[in-house]
Amino acid sequence: MSGKLAVPIRDGEGLAARLHAQFGRAPAFVVVDPDGAEPPQRLANEGAQAEHGAGIGAAALLLRHGVTAVAAERFGPKAEQALRAGGVALFLAPAGLTVAEVLERYRAGTLARHELKVY
Repeated sequence: MSGKLAVPIRDGEGLAARLHAQFGRAPAFVVVDPDGAEPPQRLANEGAQAEHGAGIGAAALLLRHGVTAVAAERFGPKAEQALRAGGVALFLAPAGLTVAEVLERYRAGTLARHELKVY
């Protein structure tokens, strides 16, 4: 399993951080290598408080860092479009899980794929 998985977080650090419910409004992301070759990386979401475009800004941040998959509870339509345009796979995960729990489900193949929505 190659690539990088990003998880929007609400609090905590590293694998113990808890998933934030909304992709674009998360204060930060934890980016993990599913193979464990690299340590988890925390990325601050500087656009989380933006009046408009928080999701697009978050998507651009993750694309700049080579993310290939994102697991979140909810994606806004513009963030979804930006991530898909960048070739990022989208998965659903309930808020409140830790990054470690999301990673475990991702590795096991039990996270549901986020279905493409037509807007």
